[in-house]
Amino acid sequence: MANKTTTKRSLPPVDTKIRFACEHCQRETQHTVMTEVIEDTTWSDGENSVDWNAKFYTVMCLGCEVISFAKKQTCSEEWDQNSDGSLYHPATIFRYPEAAGRVAMKDSHLLPEKLNSMYQETLGSLNKGFQILTAVGVRGVIETVCKDRSATGDNLQKKIEALIPMGLLTTENAKTLQKLRILGNAAAHEVVPPSIKDLGLALDVCEHLLQGVYVLPEHTRLAFGDTDSPKTKADKKTTGSN
Repeated sequence: MANKTTTKRSLPPVDTKIRFACEHCQRETQHTVMTEVIEDTTWSDGENSVDWNAKFYTVMCLGCEVISFAKKQTCSEEWDQNSDGSLYHPATIFRYPEAAGRVAMKDSHLLPEKLNSMYQETLGSLNKGFQILTAVGVRGVIETVCKDRSATGDNLQKKIEALIPMGLLTTENAKTLQKLRILGNAAAHEVVPPSIKDLGLALDVCEHLLQGVYVLPEHTRLAFGDTDSPKTKADKKTTGSN
């Protein structure tokens, strides 16, 4: 039997509400669905089949009343697992126009190359609404800082604590980073997506850490000729390893 693809479209009632990240409100908000089109597509070769479901929305934010468009898509071949072990088809969400999102912190180019790459990817995940990836990225940023600063410990919890006597963290800031570590663990191992609001706060904390450990010391080096800034040391390590 030849391969065959069929598509069916329907227009359900639109007296519904849905939550999306709003670029103007800079947080996740309730939206009114103004129009909705459901598109079901099936591909089959007679023995096997694949199903796609796409929902196209025109939505209005109930906070700022800005109108935007969205597409929510699932595929029968893509699976994920809930915290209770049950399986489901994860949805991919596209927004139109694509949100510009949060911009990188000032002077992020002063970060060590690998750390900046981790930070930029985490920021990109947040702007695209990838909540689990963002949470894992936040944990990765913290872990990269600990590794770069040679924090000792056989796990991330102890490495964060090791930053305190090094003068890189206050006790209160360390407690905050421990909360972000737990947030990242829950996202990675229990597939628990934090809210957009919580992730924004988490990235605020990460940026505060990066500013204090790297950016401000680098400005000091540039102004007063201090050659022992974290970025200088990291660059020397990178150069020496090549």
